[in-house]
Amino acid sequence: MLDKSLAKFFANAKKKDGTKFKASALLTLRQGLRRHYLDSLGYDIVNEKSFSYSTKVFKAAVKDLRRQGLGSVKHHVPITRADMTKLYSGDTVVFYMDTPNGLLNKVWFEVMYFLCRRGQENLRAMTIETFELSTDSTGKRYIFQKTDELDKNHRDTTAGTVTQGRMYELPGNPACPVESFLKYKSKLNKDINALWQRPLDSFVPEEETWFCKAPLGKKTLANMMATISRQGELSQRYTNHSIRSTAITALDEAGYEARHIMAISGHRNEASIRSYSAHVSEEQTRRISESLTLATADDRAVDVYQRPATSASPARSPILNDSDLPSTPNLNQIMNTVLSPVMSTSTDVFKYNRFDGCTININVQK
Repeated sequence: MLDKSLAKFFANAKKKDGTKFKASALLTLRQGLRRHYLDSLGYDIVNEKSFSYSTKVFKAAVKDLRRQGLGSVKHHVPITRADMTKLYSGDTVVFYMDTPNGLLNKVWFEVMYFLCRRGQENLRAMTIETFELSTDSTGKRYIFQKTDELDKNHRDTTAGTVTQGRMYELPGNPACPVESFLKYKSKLNKDINALWQRPLDSFVPEEETWFCKAPLGKKTLANMMATISRQGELSQRYTNHSIRSTAITALDEAGYEARHIMAISGHRNEASIRSYSAHVSEEQTRRISESLTLATADDRAVDVYQRPATSASPARSPILNDSDLPSTPNLNQIMNTVLSPVMSTSTDVFKYNRFDGCTININVQK
């Protein structure tokens, strides 16, 4: 009886507004029902054979949702390099450290970024003791997470989650994240222990306290990056989780192994990291387009290097001419001859590219 009821539910489940759930949401509902029936009746509606009919209907429903375009997971887009530059450029007061609001924004953002924090997880529970200053073996200072916490995906484990990430100082840099963090802590209201406090509406820069005797609420914390996006007039409205996506994407593009990124982000499996790697950033998309433009070798293409001398001249490579080739086919000499015009050009098309494990054939005329 329960098997048939579940099958009917999976086949007809909809939101309050009458629209269908996404496949991922239906899966979440099923897992919630599984936990409920396991706890109350001892039934495992996912793995027991007595629920084979509802399992079959569930799989069919998920397949149908994907066919309708409701199967994809909406990822939180990383912050573009242009928007990151804008935040730190001084063109906006959103990170201006001489005001309570600007100081709060900058410190909150950098804690989320350098320590790869999840969107809004445990923000309201953070205290002044959550993070601490330390010094490594080379004498450089850094901020690290001192206390552990339960994360959203692993609440059933006995061990909490402590990221191995560190937020290092930038000596001599006015935007040093460690100095910003220490200044922020020194300006907090000492009458409460919450780390994220509401800024004073009016303040005197020389005064010791810049924040109210009131913590920021859950809703305010959940919308921090959206607020920063609006105040900074960024190109789009980012979410808190966009900061985490930005950090993981940056580490992946820098060539760090998944296991090293996991130590910072707190992920438990590499598949989660790969979901971030699958995203193509705006800058990568632009470089891909430029590379495709180069491949057209057509007068209509964007002139990235130089145009032929006359429109009647045949299209040829701007990188290498026959006269450029050395008489002796020495590999290092050839590669220097081939690549030097490219590396000296003002374009950024090849700035981020590497040549790994490739075979290059060059015909040298005798």
